[in-house]
Amino acid sequence: MGRTEFALFELSIVARGAFMPHTIFPDWLSSNQLIGEDDLSASKIEVLSPEVTVFRCGGFRVQVMPEALQISTADLAETERVRDLMIGILRTLPYAPLMVLGLNRSTHFTPHSEEAWHEIGDRLAPKKAWEEGEILRLPGMVDITLQGVRPDKYGGFIQVQVQPSAKIPASVFVSINDHFNLTRVDSQPTERGPLRGGTALENDLTQDKVEIALEVLTNEWNAFTKRADNAIEFVAGLGGENQ
Repeated sequence: MGRTEFALFELSIVARGAFMPHTIFPDWLSSNQLIGEDDLSASKIEVLSPEVTVFRCGGFRVQVMPEALQISTADLAETERVRDLMIGILRTLPYAPLMVLGLNRSTHFTPHSEEAWHEIGDRLAPKKAWEEGEILRLPGMVDITLQGVRPDKYGGFIQVQVQPSAKIPASVFVSINDHFNLTRVDSQPTERGPLRGGTALENDLTQDKVEIALEVLTNEWNAFTKRADNAIEFVAGLGGENQ
């Protein structure tokens, strides 16, 4: 039996709020001691304007728009630095109001066989009812997204998306979105109800949310990475042994 192969890792942190794109660039990061000389000398600006700034610095990519700041990496070794850079920027811009924060992780993996690849789709989205109802012939899963309540004291949700990989044949794409609306809650729902993508609180653009974002990035990072690892391993395990 073959071994499951994992590839094309990506991690990103997205802070939605109010930013001035032209003020955040490699020299600014350096002047605020958020990156070192090596990263600064290797940095490459793709776009620098009032509407959007995009640049690469070391192993990560920064994109700033008026409504969002995103830092991402395709290098597993850079994940902690991505988190630290976002913390550093938010601390340097304490008066920039925020709305929501998203921690995102994705990967593509190739199961040990084509049968295992089909098995994952069949277990996530059973096909029998569609065939027996004569609705679809040879149905196949194209996309499935599940959402659950947060296991902590913060408002928001967790989503896991699974698709056939569009980049690697007979492979699977798994994406995890750990979404925080940057509020604290006394309790989480204990029963399933109507699915909600967010709340009215997500439209609140306030400076108070910066403190909660820093708290989340500092205290919830390990829980996020473990949750993402578990989700990926769970989906891969639906195809059988990974040895």
